[in-house]
Amino acid sequence: MNDNSFTLKPNIGSISLGKEQVGPVTIKRSIGLVQLTFIGITSIIGSGWLFGAFHSAKIAGPAAMVSWVIGAFALLLIALTIAEVGTIFSQSGGIARYLEYTHGSLTGFLSGWINWLGILAAIPTEAAASVQYLSSIKGFNGLFDSNAGNMSPLGLTVASALMLVYFFLNYWTLKLFLRSMTTVTIFKLIVPLLAAGAIIWAGFQPANFGHDWHSFAPRGVDGIFIAIAAGGIIFAFNGFQSIVNFAGEAKNPERTIPIALVSSILICLFIYLVLQAAFIGALNGQELAHGWNGLNFNSPFVQLAVSFNLNLIALLLYVDAVISPSGTGITYMGSTARMLFGMQRSGYMPKPFGQLHPTYAIPRNAMWVSLIIGFAFLWIFRGWGHLASVISIMNTLSYAAGPLAVAGLRHIHPEWRRPCRIPGMRFIAPIAFVIMSLIVFWSCWPLTGQVLLVIFAGLFIYLFYQVRNGWVNMGQHIKSGCWLVGYLLVMALLSWLGNTDFGGINFIKAPYDQIAVMIAALIFYYWGARSAWSTPLLQQFQKDRQML
Repeated sequence: MNDNSFTLKPNIGSISLGKEQVGPVTIKRSIGLVQLTFIGITSIIGSGWLFGAFHSAKIAGPAAMVSWVIGAFALLLIALTIAEVGTIFSQSGGIARYLEYTHGSLTGFLSGWINWLGILAAIPTEAAASVQYLSSIKGFNGLFDSNAGNMSPLGLTVASALMLVYFFLNYWTLKLFLRSMTTVTIFKLIVPLLAAGAIIWAGFQPANFGHDWHSFAPRGVDGIFIAIAAGGIIFAFNGFQSIVNFAGEAKNPERTIPIALVSSILICLFIYLVLQAAFIGALNGQELAHGWNGLNFNSPFVQLAVSFNLNLIALLLYVDAVISPSGTGITYMGSTARMLFGMQRSGYMPKPFGQLHPTYAIPRNAMWVSLIIGFAFLWIFRGWGHLASVISIMNTLSYAAGPLAVAGLRHIHPEWRRPCRIPGMRFIAPIAFVIMSLIVFWSCWPLTGQVLLVIFAGLFIYLFYQVRNGWVNMGQHIKSGCWLVGYLLVMALLSWLGNTDFGGINFIKAPYDQIAVMIAALIFYYWGARSAWSTPLLQQFQKDRQML
């Protein structure tokens, strides 16, 4: 091994697995495997389970069961890439910085910006979901305007109050946050399964699953794919990456991070499949009179429970409509603050965002920013549906950090011994990137184009700090980031040119549009992997083996 290389082991030189030092303040490694898994589960099971089964069935019919499995499989592949790179760079806010290590500042900023915006927007989305469910209770109808699909001023005020709860549970120490997570997660596991079991027991009709391919998948294969992106499935699984954002506070991260990632996704897949089966099997002839696309529910599982006179279950669902989204909102509030903390450590944000409270060791300034911008998202978009569609594509794009960071690091430093080396990564990473690209395509035009505009708006922040820092070594950073800029533009172009089922102009007809997406994804994947270089941040990490 040459002098410029080093070996990564479970116990690395100056990296203490007990504590992590940030200037004068220490981040304590106090989160174990069970707590990490609970963080993953409670981040995943939010408002998605309340609406996902309904929207997926509306798009794909009974074949929505297949959509959930495909969606989970895709995210498992992505999670494996994140597990390998996350245990190397195991610090708070890490997922927002992976491509900064391997590809430089332009790619790192765009990746972190996309990820941060997607998870930040989820905070008001979870609060909006609670308000929408509660609006079906007599006396609370004024919270939500079902015709406009927006919350009323009173509903927005209630949602804002819920966001303040999320904020203060994180604000007053990590220990209080962890205690609330354990209780909330147990509740979130029990109620969905109890509700699904009760509904199946009360009136399950196997005939609803169809007797042939057409009745099972009324919109064919395209419907199955569209449901993954537009039916709330990707949105429902979003959140597993929150586990990695707490890697800096995790005990034995090389073991606990990958196990927690895989476990949380599989546990949630089981819950979602049970819920989807219960929803499909509980529908009666009147509800299906206008076909699967004609389904109409405001509070899907509550309405089904009431139709079967399961009043206690309906009451529990109302309670869970606050608990489940709130548990996710609490976790996201902590995650976004730590991600902003990570971006500041990369030099993209003002210094106050990278400061930790001297007593609680929490990035409180970053939390205030997350709260204020979260309020802006809430009051601008005003409804769960408007926010959820944007979040799905944002978070799907952010997953590029996993496959490309692990591929880039293996390209420039194949000799490193990883704390968690995933077998078969040479196949897993490109397949994960291709599937991720297909999910973006399935999100449908014009959403892809609209999201692209929001992403590139963040470049003004990047350029501001580059001007401020004197454009040091910018040539290599831009060269190594061109693949990501090109990838985003090409994905938007293919979405626009694709067939009408996915919102395009039908210039490229099916299935050639999706074949074109796969080919383009592979080209950009290998371009991106070979664009990795020994960045200043990676060199510093190699030197002292502890970069925050």
